[in-house]
Amino acid sequence: LFEPGQWQPRSETNSLPDLVPAPNRRHLATPAGLLFNELMRSPKPVLEAVLCMLRVAVEKDVGRPDSGNEGLILYIIRLAVRVESYLCFIIQHGRRGAYLERSGASYEALVRGLAGQQEVGLLTELEDMHARLRRELQADVQRMLLGWLKHTIGRRDKLLGAACRVHAHMALLFK
Repeated sequence: LFEPGQWQPRSETNSLPDLVPAPNRRHLATPAGLLFNELMRSPKPVLEAVLCMLRVAVEKDVGRPDSGNEGLILYIIRLAVRVESYLCFIIQHGRRGAYLERSGASYEALVRGLAGQQEVGLLTELEDMHARLRRELQADVQRMLLGWLKHTIGRRDKLLGAACRVHAHMALLFK
């Protein structure tokens, strides 16, 4: 999901292959990376899948951090927060206008292949999806983690490591 994939130079454009299967993967190259490309071209399926995984993670919760599902649940939370970071970058890049022709300038750097201010419909859709993702993280997921923390209180001798992991993920929710 977070692999950059094959890079597309500025001089090339993607052309459809003449044969299936294609003799090479050049037609799959992107100027900004695979996740950015997916969020720009088809954000709804990507974000619906992440939201679905978050809902399943909350459903698998047994009310304490020392269950067999703890690792999976925490992984899904990290995944959702990382996808949210990519989504926020695209939104900020498009809404605030990328104008710097240099690297290291965060969303202000001009990134070829990302949404610009002229793509109002896409940016509005991305903002709506971001609001849904953020609501899910701040509602059910945060409530679940707070429940886990309550469970660890008074069990420091056995659950100190779990409490630390939960605190780290709580901090991740608010990065």
